[in-house]
Amino acid sequence: LVNNVARSHMTAVTNACNTFIPAVVSMSAIRRKVVLHVLDGLNGVYQGGPGAREDTTWAYGSLFFATDPVAMDAVGWPIIDAKRVAMGLPSTAQSGRMGHPPNPREGFDIRQPQHIPLAAALGLGYSDLRLIDHKKLTLA
Repeated sequence: LVNNVARSHMTAVTNACNTFIPAVVSMSAIRRKVVLHVLDGLNGVYQGGPGAREDTTWAYGSLFFATDPVAMDAVGWPIIDAKRVAMGLPSTAQSGRMGHPPNPREGFDIRQPQHIPLAAALGLGYSDLRLIDHKKLTLA
């Protein structure tokens, strides 16, 4: 939908994903036209995304479809966090140079899943998993 989104988080100083993503999703031209969001979850990234080294990805084997982009991210967030914990890393919201525990090798002060609750607070979708009608289909 937008060109060169890497500009929103090229450095720790310019990491503005928490506000950039809701700002883009709130644009009327996008909200009027986009009715289905598709996420390729065949391979997941649990560290260093959106582009990542091969050793920080895993075969998740899923496609996600949603009419609510906020809900899609809210459903995906615990999936990524579960993989991070399984790999001995802190949850996304706790990771970064100022995280718990602090990681001086991290590129950002705090990794920013904050765009999810912020987008929900702005009325762009739902982030509360109890309010999301999430269905998982398994194909043979």
